[in-house]
Amino acid sequence: MTGFRNTRFILFILFFLQGCGLFESMSDVIVGQYKVSFGDGVSWRSLSLGNRELIGPYVYAVGHNEKFIVAKQHPNHELRFEVNTHITKYFIIDITKDNRQGRGIYGPLERNQFDSLSAALNIGAIAFDMNYPEQPNVFAR
Repeated sequence: MTGFRNTRFILFILFFLQGCGLFESMSDVIVGQYKVSFGDGVSWRSLSLGNRELIGPYVYAVGHNEKFIVAKQHPNHELRFEVNTHITKYFIIDITKDNRQGRGIYGPLERNQFDSLSAALNIGAIAFDMNYPEQPNVFAR
């Protein structure tokens, strides 16, 4: 009987925590299964394909066309809610390739590398039209 009681207690706690938003995450769809995902702390905003993270936190700008997704990231220092806004890294994702295997993902890139690779891949101009605060409030959504 004790095992059953412990199981019920654990299930109660899990449901309670879920209701409080502890396990809550949100996302904005970019295209297809590609999305910008974030949980309660927005400094964890990342770019994912389905449930697989492709670009870690903190993603703050994204754009796309029919073949590519481009993203800007401020590194989240060792994942400790410390977003370094003095550093910007760029990423290019070729959505015509199998990105679940890591193919077609270029980055992190410096701005000059991003511009050169964009020209080499004949990407053209893509506007960063999904924008988020560059300096997130880590406790707001």
